[in-house]
Amino acid sequence: MAAQSMQQHYVMVVCIAESTEVTSDIAEELLRAADQYMLDGLKHLCEESISQGLTMENLTETYDLAENFNAPQLGRRCALFALEHYVVSKPSSTCC
Repeated sequence: MAAQSMQQHYVMVVCIAESTEVTSDIAEELLRAADQYMLDGLKHLCEESISQGLTMENLTETYDLAENFNAPQLGRRCALFALEHYVVSKPSSTCC
């Protein structure tokens, strides 16, 4: 990215960081930018937004996102979600 383009991107990210709501449709992209520009407040908002949309189907992908972009709160939420939704399979009665 050219220096001017990076500055414009940074200004845009800082302006968004000042808003109070991060919607789920932009949270992942903002998390990447917040990590890049070390905007911890914005990162926290993104982690909250993303964690609200956790499902068993997106759990692994979301945990990878947390690991790749230094989002420990999101990683912990993924671990808790996995534990809360852990299902122990019962042995079948026809087993050996």
